[in-house]
This record gives sequence, C-alpha cells and structure tokens, in this order.
Amino acid sequence: MIRNVAIFVVLFTITLAAVQSAVATAGASLTDQRMWPLFVVILGVPAYITWRLHGILANRSNPRGMIFPFGKKQKSAAQEAREERLKRNKEPREKNDPPSSS
Repeated sequence: MIRNVAIFVVLFTITLAAVQSAVATAGASLTDQRMWPLFVVILGVPAYITWRLHGILANRSNPRGMIFPFGKKQKSAAQEAREERLKRNKEPREKNDPPSSS
C-alpha cells in the first residue's frame, strides 16, 4: 500500500508540473475557474498508472501468474509421454534391427 501511495505521489507531482508548464505557456493559470477539469486529468492519469502498475507488480510476486516462470514447473502427462517415447526411440539398436514405426 505504501508503494502504491509513493508511486501515485511521484506521478501526481510529475503530471502537475507538466500540466502547469503547458498551461503557463498558454498564458493561463490552473487556479482559473475554467481549468478545474484539468484537475480531474491531473488526478486520473497517475491513479490509472498506479492501478496498472499495482496489477503488474502483484502478478510478478505471484509465480503462477507470471508469463515466463523461472521455477521448476510440473510436467503434464502429455509431456511425460512424449519424453518417454523419445527415450525409447533413442535407445541404441543393433545394426540388423529395423527402425521402430511409432
């Protein structure tokens, strides 16, 4: 939770500075009555980015939710059968034995 608040505060500060500089170059002020809808944007953008980052970081801490897990994964029955079939086919054969047809 503290991480989310810290990310939000940093993003809010960056967004506020960017919007303030854009408004100042246009010759207006954020304290003007017409600029109040910009505060919705100034709050909404960091809130959305914080929400998305929270989801990404939560999935990263959950090994099952990761796209590329780095741990040892349990093999499926099909994978084990495939490996067993490959082992049987790679066993050394005698020179006169025909190749297996499986």
